[in-house]
Amino acid sequence: MSDGDAVIMNIAYVVLFAIFIAFFYIAVYFHTVVHEFGHLVGGLLSGYKFISFRVNKMMFIIENGALSRKKYSVPEAKGHCMMSPPEPVDGKFPFVFYLLSGSLMNFFVCIGLLALARVVVVESVPYITLFFHSLFAVGVSLGLLNILPLKMKGPANDGLTARLLTKSFEARESYRIALLVIAGMTQGIRFKDMPAEWFAALESLGDVAAVNASLRRFDFLMDTHSYTEAKVFVERFLAENRHLSKLHKNELTCELLFLEIIGERRLDVIEGFITADLLKYIKSRKYHLSKLRLVYAYEKLVSRDCKRASAALDRFNRHLLRYPYASEMELERELIAAIDSISVSTEAVLT
Repeated sequence: MSDGDAVIMNIAYVVLFAIFIAFFYIAVYFHTVVHEFGHLVGGLLSGYKFISFRVNKMMFIIENGALSRKKYSVPEAKGHCMMSPPEPVDGKFPFVFYLLSGSLMNFFVCIGLLALARVVVVESVPYITLFFHSLFAVGVSLGLLNILPLKMKGPANDGLTARLLTKSFEARESYRIALLVIAGMTQGIRFKDMPAEWFAALESLGDVAAVNASLRRFDFLMDTHSYTEAKVFVERFLAENRHLSKLHKNELTCELLFLEIIGERRLDVIEGFITADLLKYIKSRKYHLSKLRLVYAYEKLVSRDCKRASAALDRFNRHLLRYPYASEMELERELIAAIDSISVSTEAVLT
């Protein structure tokens, strides 16, 4: 083989690899949509009502009776179809089919792809064959990764959630309430205006149901501006939950950092919170108002960099325009106002 032939061969391999990567990403996006559509169908058939549908950072919700496009992202979950559960009957409500319908839809579409491939795939067009193989492999893999009860980084997958809910009434009730809370948030209902029993404090913080209930309790305390109680609560929560997921630890550490900034503002404590891992987490949540508010608080009250604080506030205001949760927007505006008030008070003391 001549040098020219070798170069052409290497270029062909690079092109083939690039095509494979492109097909893979297309297949992932396609099957993410399929998966979440499966949850939508499964939920509707189970008596659920639509809350939101998200793929990557594009999200759709019902707002003022019409479908509205928003922007939101959770790196651990490329998609999410949230639905409000039906009223329980004899203390029970359907959840298994709703949770597993995403994976079932992936498998159903893969069967259709196999049937379609037999019709359109021919030996003379290898790229079509590669494309169908990519769609099939990704669909089966995504379906299995979600339907098998696996413990992975981030939130529990569909299969594990279904198994946990099957075993525990408390877990089922906590899950049902969590969906109702999200439904209320999209309708602009504040935590403080939702039923108080949804946010009751639990003495036992050991299981999944209690963890979820405790997270809701913290949201309620923040919404009522009970900052001192919220700080005590989250400090205890982190101390007593050694096996808390990394996602929840980072989320609550961000809030504890914020409460320290608007409270005692001890520089050594603040710097102790700010690790490389936490900064990476904050950066990955660039569409979350709470993280933009945290950055603004740090620049306004700790570093006292007016330019950086102004830029942080601009980012916060831009993301308000496409944020999906109206009630959270209202709360975050109040917290921004609290930061500004503290800044004015601090400057008055210093002068």
